[in-house]
Amino acid sequence: MFGKLSRVAGGLINLVFPARCLLCYGIIAEIGFCDRCWDKLHFIAPPYCQCCGLPLFVENPSSKHLCAKCLQGTYQFSKMRSVFVYDDGSRKLIRGFKYHGFTHMAKFLGGACMAYAGSELMSGVDVVVPMPLHRLRLLKRKYNQAVLLAQSIAKIYRIPFRPRALIRVRHTKYQSRLRTDLQRTENVRDAFRARDKALLANKIILLVDDVFTTGASVGSCTRELIKANVKEVRVLTLARARVV
Repeated sequence: MFGKLSRVAGGLINLVFPARCLLCYGIIAEIGFCDRCWDKLHFIAPPYCQCCGLPLFVENPSSKHLCAKCLQGTYQFSKMRSVFVYDDGSRKLIRGFKYHGFTHMAKFLGGACMAYAGSELMSGVDVVVPMPLHRLRLLKRKYNQAVLLAQSIAKIYRIPFRPRALIRVRHTKYQSRLRTDLQRTENVRDAFRARDKALLANKIILLVDDVFTTGASVGSCTRELIKANVKEVRVLTLARARVV
């Protein structure tokens, strides 16, 4: 009886509030992307760098393939994975979620897309930590998109979620408005602080962010976590630039 009522109620809700494509907002059967928008998104799949997840163009991919930056030991995190390439196809989606209040996207993007793309990272993870937003920017935007994504991922995998384990102590410029890697690195230098260090020590941390471009923000957070004596930092992002 209750099951039948639940199905009827669900059908009425879908009739009044139909699912819409997250990119073009056209009506679809269930939350996600319509076929046309799906084709515009470039999902990251092998072959990719086994450390940072950068898409690679190699004929015979293996588990040992690394990009040039990872061969040089550029990053201090142990491994990173992302869902999409950050390009014209995904930019509209991410900007809508990040700047225009489309918070309803978080459950699907984080709890479905990112949870799937990051599945190989999750074994042994002790704590999920989002990229922090400065309080002044949070006041303006009303929400931190990385918190919403990280919360969805933590819920799927039943891992402790610590939204305040990292805080942003400097109100930095927008990274997207800076032209060079050096400017971005200097902009976020010492911009983050780890809290509750005793809870982080000797833990494997999953750091969650929306977009990875040059890696300056992720790198600064990773260094701060390492100073807090974490065992390992892994990174999961919604999108990443194809070339960094």
